[in-house]
Amino acid sequence: MGFQDGWGIYAIHGTRVPAYVVDRPDLITTQLIDAEDNAEVRRVMIDRYGVDRYVKDSGAEIVHSDLDQYDRPRRLLRKDVPDDEPIVFVEVTNATREPDGSLKKYMLRVDPQAYGGRAARECHAAIASTWRKKGDTSVMMFAKPEDYCPVVET
Repeated sequence: MGFQDGWGIYAIHGTRVPAYVVDRPDLITTQLIDAEDNAEVRRVMIDRYGVDRYVKDSGAEIVHSDLDQYDRPRRLLRKDVPDDEPIVFVEVTNATREPDGSLKKYMLRVDPQAYGGRAARECHAAIASTWRKKGDTSVMMFAKPEDYCPVVET
């Protein structure tokens, strides 16, 4: 919210942030995010920057990598965030080809606590943890990661 004299308050979801986070999110960098001391402001900045983009651009640690059943690469990425829980993503490759014949990669957010923490250490457990019950996303679809074994992808 800005006033004629140039004074203003900038907030997103009730969190006060620097003006550029609202007006010029294109100026947000991973360096600015990592330098932010306030965890709530940092969360807003990450959200505005794009969580998956932040994980990729910030030099996240590759925790695990392997190949899926079709020999497509998968990577489990972890970004430690000061005074907050780590951000964990698994990078997977879509089975459906794009019009140009390429295969698009996707980043899926992972609950690092799922399956007793295995989702933060193993690609397969991480992917299994992204499947949730319809109507109650707090309940995982599979009791253990090994129960996730797709035969056909569509």
